[in-house]
Order: sequence, then C-alpha cells, then structure tokens
Amino acid sequence: MSRTGRRTAKLVLAAVLLFTLTPLVFGLLGDVDDDGQITTADAQMVLETVVGIRTLSPTEEAAADVDGNGAVDVADAQWIAQFASGAVTAFPERLPQHSGPIAASRKGDRVAVVDPDGGTVVFLATAGDTVEAMVDVGREPTSVAFSRDGRTAFVTVARDRSVAVVDVAAGAVVGAIDVGVEPFGIVIDFRGSRAYVSNAASGTVSVIDVASRAVVGTVPVASQPQGLATTADSSKVYVTHLKPGETELTMQEIEESSTRIPPRMLQNNQVFEF
Repeated sequence: MSRTGRRTAKLVLAAVLLFTLTPLVFGLLGDVDDDGQITTADAQMVLETVVGIRTLSPTEEAAADVDGNGAVDVADAQWIAQFASGAVTAFPERLPQHSGPIAASRKGDRVAVVDPDGGTVVFLATAGDTVEAMVDVGREPTSVAFSRDGRTAFVTVARDRSVAVVDVAAGAVVGAIDVGVEPFGIVIDFRGSRAYVSNAASGTVSVIDVASRAVVGTVPVASQPQGLATTADSSKVYVTHLKPGETELTMQEIEESSTRIPPRMLQNNQVFEF
C-alpha cells in the first residue's frame, strides 16, 4: 500500500476547519446581466446564448446555470422567466460537494476513479459501464473532481506536488497546477468557480481559480489536512485533519463578511476569510 494509502486507512475526524469564500466572484443566481434583479432580460440572454448569438463570460454562465446541470440551456431560461413572473419562488436545490478518489460528472454521464499505485485515472461511461480511457497523470494520484461542465477533470498528484488537468474528451493531461507538498484532496464548489486542494504535508489549502487554472490563494490550516467539502451555496469549505489516536470532532463557524484574496487567518482561531 502507498504512503498516502496507509494514512487514509488511519484517518479520523479530529478537527473540522471552516473558511468562507469570496462573495464577489458571482452575483445573484439567475441575475445574468448582474443588475441586481432577476428579470425576463436575464432569460433572454440565456436564450441568445443557446442559439449562438451571444457568448457569456464564466461569471455570467455560473449565474445562468440555475438548475445546476453544468450547462446553460433552454431549461435555465424557462426557470429564470418563471422566477421573474412569480410562477416559481426558488431555483432547483444546490448540492454540497466533497473530495474523494471517485467522482461523477454533473450530468451523471461519466465517472472518474484514481489509481494511486498505477499513477492513472480511469474514466467510465455510465450509460454502458464501459471504460473510456485510462490516463497517466503522475506519481500517486489521490483525489479527482470534475469541472462544472464535465469537460475537465482535476486530479491531485501527491508525489508530484501538483494538480493534473485532464481533457476528458481527449483522454490526456493538458496541464499541471503547482500546489503544496503532498496534495491529498480536491473539491470544486457547486458553482464551478473555485477548486480547493488540501496539502497534507504543507498544512495548507490551495485555492484555484478554475477558469484560469491558477492558484489565487493559500490558506494555512492545522496539520495534515485531508478531506474537503463545500456547502450547497458554495459559501463555505470544511477541512478534515489526520490526527492518529484522536477521535474528537470540533467545528467553528463564522459569517461571510469580507472579500479579501488571498485569505488571511483570523486572530485566535482556525477560521479563515477572503
């Protein structure tokens, strides 16, 4: 068993840290034109995108994908129009996300699994339960997450101190993002804007802007960070830590109140804000 595998077998929930994400990356869900309200004009922008006469920015796409299926489509325009008219009072429920050695795409058409000993990620098509590709990503991959549209997979590679970027359709690594020492878990928030990587040996969490594939912040946390999870509204991240021999679970929480990047540690506790 690999070094990381042995650690995983002994993982206990010793502490959970909480930090907030930047609230300025995205505006109101459904408010595609970012004018502070949801109107039929927002629905019109979505329809124009669907027929190919408008191209949305990543921020506009995230606001437009109100049903959270990873695509901007007619269904989103219908939801926004119904919300603007008062026919519905809420969009479909957001879902929390978490890190792990297996991940499913937002549309549910594909599953990715890491093989730490083989240094690969295996992609399977769920329709026929068939293997689509086996991609070499580096030394000891530990966790995988799909982008919001499912076209890209991000894989933590522990011994290479990086996140491999995989083009799913091509079945090939197209880039690497340098992070901390021994990256373990990776999670992408529901809106698809940020990826969070726990660096086990560094005691940090790297914050990656998914669109630019660049590290935009590094959060110092307690030792041996492992698993990660984001809340359904993409406003908070939880981090578990490896503490052999301990079984205590603690948690701290603060309100989202600041917009700083990179994040800074709040005094006298283990909560972080952006």
